[in-house]
Amino acid sequence: MNADTFSITDGITLLLFDEQRQLASTFMRFQEHYESPHFRGEVFTREEFKAWYQEQNDAFTYFEDWNGFNIPSNAIKPFYDGRFDPLTENEQGFLNEFKDAKPPFYVIGTHRQTNNMTDYLKHETAHGLFHTDRSYREDARNVVSRHNTSPIEEELLSTSGYHPDVIEDEVHAYSIASHEKLDARFPEPLRTKMQSIYDEYSEKHNVTFPNSIT
Repeated sequence: MNADTFSITDGITLLLFDEQRQLASTFMRFQEHYESPHFRGEVFTREEFKAWYQEQNDAFTYFEDWNGFNIPSNAIKPFYDGRFDPLTENEQGFLNEFKDAKPPFYVIGTHRQTNNMTDYLKHETAHGLFHTDRSYREDARNVVSRHNTSPIEEELLSTSGYHPDVIEDEVHAYSIASHEKLDARFPEPLRTKMQSIYDEYSEKHNVTFPNSIT
């Protein structure tokens, strides 16, 4: 695995790849074990996932479709337990990177060729805060619950490859950054309040993005 590692804050680590294909290929099974509508919580081969993804999209375009990734440490455990053998060289390199990390922790990833790097980093870091800080998660859930997010949820479920169990987290993260990627409109009060909460907790945790990549 050829990626640079950065500590965004305690408990959240960024893996920065040079190019998109290696990023997506490395994260693919970790990410889809965590949030796929079809494979969440399942053990599967790369070939099984590729066949399903191609059926859903008429072609296997996964390595071109995704620029940002995020996974909690509990989604990695089955890989350490040997349930996903054989691993690719990049998957093994990923596991080697975090073999001494104490859970719970969160891993995010992107690549240097992506546009809007800061937006991707904010979106993925929001996921990390949602999982590593209970107070942040409760505040985010309270804000989301006050708004009608059904159109957003329906779009995420129908077009974006997410499992229902992660939709609340996705709504919150998209409201902070990358909302323009969706057709559904985000209520302005939702976006404003979530941005305020994100900024507050980012300062509390001293969230830091490497100057060399933003």
